[in-house]
Amino acid sequence: MIIRKPQTYMGHPNQEYIRIFLRELFSIPDPEKIAQKTVSFLSDHPVPLSDFPPFAPLYSRTILYRAENHYEAMAARWSKDAISVIHGHPMFAFYYLLEGELSVECFEKSGAKAVRTDTRIYKPGQYFSMLGTPDTFDNGIHRVSAKKESLSIHIYSDDAMKGQIFTI
Repeated sequence: MIIRKPQTYMGHPNQEYIRIFLRELFSIPDPEKIAQKTVSFLSDHPVPLSDFPPFAPLYSRTILYRAENHYEAMAARWSKDAISVIHGHPMFAFYYLLEGELSVECFEKSGAKAVRTDTRIYKPGQYFSMLGTPDTFDNGIHRVSAKKESLSIHIYSDDAMKGQIFTI
């Protein structure tokens, strides 16, 4: 099986106010407060889809900020019908949908494979977060698919690309 990876970009020159916010945000050690403050900030500061590069047929990742405590934030611009691999994340993961529509299939680990448990649809202004086991990268196992061209903001407690990949 060939695993296709998204294109990753570093930084965004027009998003300095976001980096300033994130630098302050990541000094907070409480993931729940990070989620609350991020929702409030993004509600007050719209971020347009056009600010981020597309990468058809998948999605692009623009790293907005990486902190010394390993937290990182990124914007994902999803092409219509883009589908991620089934993957896990570090201890904390937070997704906020700015534009479009995403379907998130949730899975549970079963040996080296994953078993689907639920599917949820997210629309602009909606978010979800996951809190799991520290120092592991198999938390919150899921697969994301874009029903429309979409833009989401993601915050992780470590490099999301370290997430474990699963098969069904």
